[in-house]
Amino acid sequence: MKKYHSVLFILILLFISALFNQFKTNNFPPRSMHQWRQTDAYSITYNYYAEGMHFFEPRMHNQTSKEGKAVGEFPIIYYIDALIWKITGPSFFSARVLNLCIAFLGLFALFKTIKLLLNDYFFAYIIPILIFSSPLYGYYSNSFLINIPALSFLFMGWYYFLLFFKKKNSWILVFSLFFITLTGLLRPSMLIGFLPVYALVFLEIIGTVKSSIFFKRILHTALLLVPLLAIYGWMIFSKNYNAVNDSIYFLSTIRPIWENENIPHVWSKLSFGMFPEWYHTSVRTIFCLIFLWLILNPKKQNKFVFFFTCSIVLELILYVLLWFSNFDVHDYYLIEFFILVPPLLICFLMFIQQNHEQLFYSKSIRIMTVVAICLSLFYGASKTRMKYDKKVFFLTEIFLSEDEIGYWKWFHWDYDTKSKAYESVTPYLRSLGIKRTDLVVSVPDQSPNITLSLMDQKGFTSIYSSDENLHDYLPKFIKRGAKYLIVKDPEILKNKRLLTYTKEKIGSFKNIQIYKLPSSKEQN
Repeated sequence: MKKYHSVLFILILLFISALFNQFKTNNFPPRSMHQWRQTDAYSITYNYYAEGMHFFEPRMHNQTSKEGKAVGEFPIIYYIDALIWKITGPSFFSARVLNLCIAFLGLFALFKTIKLLLNDYFFAYIIPILIFSSPLYGYYSNSFLINIPALSFLFMGWYYFLLFFKKKNSWILVFSLFFITLTGLLRPSMLIGFLPVYALVFLEIIGTVKSSIFFKRILHTALLLVPLLAIYGWMIFSKNYNAVNDSIYFLSTIRPIWENENIPHVWSKLSFGMFPEWYHTSVRTIFCLIFLWLILNPKKQNKFVFFFTCSIVLELILYVLLWFSNFDVHDYYLIEFFILVPPLLICFLMFIQQNHEQLFYSKSIRIMTVVAICLSLFYGASKTRMKYDKKVFFLTEIFLSEDEIGYWKWFHWDYDTKSKAYESVTPYLRSLGIKRTDLVVSVPDQSPNITLSLMDQKGFTSIYSSDENLHDYLPKFIKRGAKYLIVKDPEILKNKRLLTYTKEKIGSFKNIQIYKLPSSKEQN
């Protein structure tokens, strides 16, 4: 029976994956929403593959830092991707599917966790499926970003921690902390989902709380320090690595609300732009009502799950305050909010199960729940498909506004017209004798790696400069070894001050124009 439910759960995940069109998008390069950040991940992976598997020397195509050396999150997934590529060759498919497999494993761990807590298969299915139904989860679960893998490792850590609690086996705690360490190394803010455990240990030590969870207090406390020490060690290494190599790109500091000069603007973007990517308004409203009910009836709840839930709410509030300025366009910062969904719903369901058993097992309630989940799935599928495909999904017009549909149609037209050529230009560049290590200047591109990584070309972009002032910073890039100018927008070439740099055109590919730059001596 257990195997039947496990197989059925995986089949449901595959069905949802197909509904979200992931079987098709698994073959896509980094594209659409936050292509910028996704190409950073892709770039690090490709440079591992092409330039030697030196784990502690991650590099990007952008050469603003010394030799392109720069690092943010712990690059273990990028490194594994590169190892796979050593066998298969560079593959968008393998990179996306690896992250999707980790996401599936995380949801499966959550499925097993809920089954252990509620001893009920129905809600063990429902809660992970509800998470997958989110447009945010559906889009990023097979992207190149590590946020969903970090969340997935957290779910695995939760599962083994619950097993540790039930079986009183310290070795199981080791497994739990292994996954928690991975979570924190990939995304330190995801530790929001495990900090309540540290709070519980502290409360036990000072005698405020008595529980039988940590039956070997000294050993377990020492083990719990391992993730914190590993994460602290990586943060020290990454900051030093970026400082030594003059890398200023990866964010390693907070961006708090008290330093923001336009709080109403960011709040508006968060409320009306970001949160609809997390869940539909109706789902978010239900979450709020459930939490309100919980805090108004604290004595009726399972005290540990209630403590866990309230702690996460407070941590998420602090998280938003500390990184407030990132919530204007960075929707993936909301992935941390998925941490709240399981404990919130579990806490509520535990009360219903213990005090209103007939309601908990009510067939009509369960049918209504399935209908609601299906609506959430269709909403998530509609929003996710539009981010990749200009063809309108048959349910899109029901769940999306005309303005949103119109925006994405324009987005795909603009990308196809101006940027898609970079996905296939590499063989042409090599036919011109341009090697991947020959430095180029690729404009316009206000990101560090979008055009460079898609071309697999080392060089510079206009990320820290204005396209209108291209003539001012081109000499600086030439002094650093830039040999070629690659342009996708002909408007830039109307600048007469660029004539010095566009005298020698050596090729064109679709809308891309390629020029050989003069050497530093020729400029003088």
